[in-house]
Amino acid sequence: MNNSENLLRLLIKKQSAEERIYAVVREMMDTLSFGESIKKEEFAYIFDKCLDVTLPDADYPEYEKTADINKKLLRLTACSVLDDVAPGKRKISDFLPEEKNISSGGTVSYLKNTLSDKAYKLFSKYIDTSESIFAPDFNSACEAVYDGKADYCILPIENSTDGRLGGFYNLISKYELFVCLGADIMSNDGNVRTRFALCKKNTSVFQYHKREKSLYAELVVSPDFENTMSDILFYADFFGVQTVKTDCTPALYSDGEYNMYVTFSADERKLVKLFLFFALEQIRYSAVGIYTVIR
Repeated sequence: MNNSENLLRLLIKKQSAEERIYAVVREMMDTLSFGESIKKEEFAYIFDKCLDVTLPDADYPEYEKTADINKKLLRLTACSVLDDVAPGKRKISDFLPEEKNISSGGTVSYLKNTLSDKAYKLFSKYIDTSESIFAPDFNSACEAVYDGKADYCILPIENSTDGRLGGFYNLISKYELFVCLGADIMSNDGNVRTRFALCKKNTSVFQYHKREKSLYAELVVSPDFENTMSDILFYADFFGVQTVKTDCTPALYSDGEYNMYVTFSADERKLVKLFLFFALEQIRYSAVGIYTVIR
């Protein structure tokens, strides 16, 4: 086989690899509902970036090695640049369950004590027409929201002594609540920090987030053999999303099963990229809350 035949053989293999990559990238865009709305030049930019990571060297002699395209690497790359060329087309709210019966009021139910009063005072600055309902216990505070008697409730979710307060997360799960805002309150002696959560029934992202650069995203994730917990943490790091903490707790209504809680922190655009990738990889998760912390 002469040099011309060798060159032609390599060009054919390179073209075949590029065609497969093109098909994969187009499928990804269609899955994310960008297939019709994304501009031709925007798609070309994403496609070129995917080529760069899959076929990094134009003179690479063995294009057979690209026959098994690393779709995961392509997805990571596509999601990392997708929002750059189509900013704002996807928001965090796109990845949350559809909202129903959203109240515009601002009634807050909570168990009255010194620390909860301080938390309510902070939260009330960001709620229209804020009014309080004092509950006899934390269950009653949550029930008031669940039954529609209050719009929000206040729960402690962690402190600097005990860490994550699992019992209160169980209440959040039991009453189908969503953490929309956090507040760090110091004890009277200044030795213990308690984080309080403002919880509500629907999963809309709190308007206060628009003024913040960094958000917390608390998720319950379901790793599997294709996407292990270490893989999920790697994906977050790839997109510049910080992993703040992870917790493993027994599932509330199932013996022998566990929930994997993970808290990420990043700005909205980076979180959107991570959620886009979760959608492509079909990683199962539910959002406990997406919020910022006020002090």
